[in-house]
Amino acid sequence: MVQNLWANKAIISRIIQKFQLEERPREPDSPLFLQTLQPVTSIDELLKTTSLIKSASKDLSAGAGTYTVYHTTPATEKWTIRGWSTDTTIGSTQLRLRTPSGQFFPLEAAATAGKLTHSEEVYMPPGWTIGLLTTGNVADTDVDLTILYDKEDV
Repeated sequence: MVQNLWANKAIISRIIQKFQLEERPREPDSPLFLQTLQPVTSIDELLKTTSLIKSASKDLSAGAGTYTVYHTTPATEKWTIRGWSTDTTIGSTQLRLRTPSGQFFPLEAAATAGKLTHSEEVYMPPGWTIGLLTTGNVADTDVDLTILYDKEDV
């Protein structure tokens, strides 16, 4: 069964601008496109929103090795993290992802007096968290985590 679906004007305007589509040709023998659009681009890419979010500072001075959540992907979104940066910690720490079922995946570790700064794509489905391990050092009472990410609605 063939079904007609209609796009809103905002999406069509973005596609026309992106591909520089025009009503009249600039050159006499330019190829003609029908007035219907057959998108071959990723609509998901067009609808992503890039954001930069800095967490409130957290206290990592408690006994070493406890996972501290900084950011959580909402149930209505999925994120692709493009990069991250933390404050320097005096004690060793580790940046980790955690799934809703409690499984951990380490992304990066910082030795004593380390600062985590990285640029790599990391996918976070709804409900996943990103955070740091506590250091056990009394000087690590004010540590933040900034992430650059693409947000998509699910």
